[in-house]
Amino acid sequence: MPPQRLDAFREIRATPRVAIQNGAAVDLGACGSLTLRGEGYHGDGRRAASGHLTLTCGESAKGELEFSGCF
Repeated sequence: MPPQRLDAFREIRATPRVAIQNGAAVDLGACGSLTLRGEGYHGDGRRAASGHLTLTCGESAKGELEFSGCF
């Protein structure tokens, strides 16, 4: 996804492009879903982000990740 400004309380949804690196990199292409949400500012004027990543890339990559307070 192209670089975007993530303002507070804004939500961006996208389909991530996935690559697995275990020795040689293997590009799995676009699969799964990614949601990013802007949180408030934290030290040094940086914005934190939270979100959710779900991977459903055949048998190669499956799983979910929930994150918050990331810079």
